[in-house]
Amino acid sequence: MAEHRAPTRHAARGRTALLVLLGLAVGLVVGLGGTGTLAYWTDSGTVESGSFSTGTLDLTVDSHPDATTYTKTDLTGVRLVPGESVAVVIQVGNNGDAPFTWTASAQATDPNATGLVVQLVPGGSLQGQRGTYPRNQTCSATPAGYVQRVPVGTDRQSLCVVVRLPQTADNATQGRGGYSLTLTLAATQALS
Repeated sequence: MAEHRAPTRHAARGRTALLVLLGLAVGLVVGLGGTGTLAYWTDSGTVESGSFSTGTLDLTVDSHPDATTYTKTDLTGVRLVPGESVAVVIQVGNNGDAPFTWTASAQATDPNATGLVVQLVPGGSLQGQRGTYPRNQTCSATPAGYVQRVPVGTDRQSLCVVVRLPQTADNATQGRGGYSLTLTLAATQALS
């Protein structure tokens, strides 16, 4: 009869190690089998913007392309007598790429200290006639809620300008020349 021997601890450890290695091998095969190989494809692309430029802020006066050197001749040759007033309308436009708000100021050259009066009326329109004596042209009042803001494009806004020789101008002012008017228009980009 053959002899039975009890398994040794070494053999039990060896079997456990073998089972663990076998389990790891099976896990590795199953893991790799699901993904195939470990290689994968890639791709990339490039996007270019093309050329672009900055815009402009371009205030125009009476559609004149260069408002910095524009001369309005509507008052040239006007001969005012005491108490008379004449008015002109200037159109403020935007030939640029951004909407803007604007302001206007006037500086009169009055070499004879006659007290020449200049009035600016944004959004106003011309009132009265120039051809008959006494000339008493004025500007309508600024409309309620008027905003001096010019969008981009063909929209224009009016600036009515009145020049008046006071009734109190004395005899020393007769036949005198040298009067002039400088209007300064300033535009600021409107952000909203």
